[in-house]
Amino acid sequence: MALMYAALLPQFMDPQAGPAWAQLLQLGGVQIIVGLAVNALIMLGAARLSGLLASRPRVMTAQRYAAGGLLGIFALRTAFTRTPVAA
Repeated sequence: MALMYAALLPQFMDPQAGPAWAQLLQLGGVQIIVGLAVNALIMLGAARLSGLLASRPRVMTAQRYAAGGLLGIFALRTAFTRTPVAA
């Protein structure tokens, strides 16, 4: 995580805007707050969807078959895809 701050945030800094450490602290804080908010929304949405699926066994079964089918398709595609030959 620290590497992301060292590689990504300096491009958003302005030399005339004040000390670099203060800008990095502010930009890092904003990124952490936004990340926490987005992850919390995803978690709440997943919890609601989980309750919906748990109360409907047919939907849960259909979801399992759909997920299994997709994983099977991806496995077959991976198995039969030719890999490039290094020259």
